[in-house]
Amino acid sequence: MTALVGLAGLVVGVLGLFPKAEPGHVASGDPGPVPAPPVAVVGTAHRAVPSERSAPTTTPAVEAPTGVAPPVRYRGTLPFGDYDLDQPQPRYAQGRNVWRVDRTTLHGDAGYELAVSSAAAPGRAECAALARTRGESDVTGLAPGRRVCGTTPAGRVFRVDVIAVTGESTYGAVTVWESVGIT
Repeated sequence: MTALVGLAGLVVGVLGLFPKAEPGHVASGDPGPVPAPPVAVVGTAHRAVPSERSAPTTTPAVEAPTGVAPPVRYRGTLPFGDYDLDQPQPRYAQGRNVWRVDRTTLHGDAGYELAVSSAAAPGRAECAALARTRGESDVTGLAPGRRVCGTTPAGRVFRVDVIAVTGESTYGAVTVWESVGIT
């Protein structure tokens, strides 16, 4: 019996060394089981962290307004040439190309609409509207700094920023957007 009383005194003495936890808080250094309220508080804090971390992955979808231009299908510099701009990597395709007629003229085969733009950097919507309202099969007067907007037979919108005109080729920075219908 003396042993039990001594053991009980030892347990009470050891427990007295640790600070008591207030309701809703976990005392630091308390090796005992955590009461239910602190678990709920800790759980709530942990639930907030994943939502904060997941915010960047959901933010672009929330921030993106409706009607955003589709992604770019192709962007690169091409020496014209004959290029089918509906291909993922523009290349020659019989009867489906934009090609250089001479130093200052580009021609689009059947289904292409081309128009020279006076805008500094027309986007997809501006190029689509320009091609729809003033598009032709040929554009002339190409020189470095000029921009050609157009549509492809499959309805993709594109822009060619003329970089250089030489005796052998007309070089252009080409952007082709994915097709979603012409707006």
